[in-house]
Amino acid sequence: MRLTLSEFVTVEQLPTAPGRKTAIWDVLGRSTRLGEIRWFSRWRCYALFPPPGTLFNSDCLNVLAQFCARATKEHRA
Repeated sequence: MRLTLSEFVTVEQLPTAPGRKTAIWDVLGRSTRLGEIRWFSRWRCYALFPPPGTLFNSDCLNVLAQFCARATKEHRA
């Protein structure tokens, strides 16, 4: 499944590995991979795992934060 979050950011759900309980999404910009959103068990929520050297402005971070909050809420339901 691929979702467009903004003009510059999309997320694509990766296939779930056998035995895995939570989803993983690739975060994609127009021309590059911006990171991964996956479950962070110590915080009990979905979080962004960006690779070194990535840069985000406040609009992009807000879009990604909203997506993480929504995914966490859906997982807990």
